[in-house]
Amino acid sequence: MAVEARFAVMAKPHPPATQHDGIQTATIWLGKAIYMVIAFALLAVALALIGISLWGALSSFEAERATTFILLDAVGMTVLGLAIVDVSKYLLEEEVLRERELRSPAEARGALTKFLTIITIVVSLEAVILIFETSKGETHHELVYPVMMFGAVVAIVVALGLYQYLSARAQQATGTRDAMRADEAERQAE
Repeated sequence: MAVEARFAVMAKPHPPATQHDGIQTATIWLGKAIYMVIAFALLAVALALIGISLWGALSSFEAERATTFILLDAVGMTVLGLAIVDVSKYLLEEEVLRERELRSPAEARGALTKFLTIITIVVSLEAVILIFETSKGETHHELVYPVMMFGAVVAIVVALGLYQYLSARAQQATGTRDAMRADEAERQAE
């Protein structure tokens, strides 16, 4: 009798879906659709940016007026376009395709590191381009802006290193097995 009662409890059907569940599901799908539209719009802008910068560089070669500044500008715009592609990819993967919300701390650190590395490269390239452009002029007081950009890059790198160190240390202090395994997998992947 007790066994039959236990199976009867296990065999109970799930309660029927309520209107609240339908609204929640519709809201989730609407959010995913919005993220998808934004991701594809970013991708289109990034591809246009890359195409226009490469077209400008190739056109300058044909007109025999290619200079270091034009080529550096093309490189900077291409890297910026790639950063935008990466943001678009991140939105698609995390907000549209991924079913689970939370990730392990090691995955979050990896995603943040990748994103900030791309931003650091873009800002560094822009600072180099600004240094070349301002150095060809008569006045060098404009060099303050590229130097400040390099200062921002250094601050980003130091902050990222501090974040990596503190989050790994906090993760090890909690002693969770999953966190330790994720850290070990991250180390092996590098």
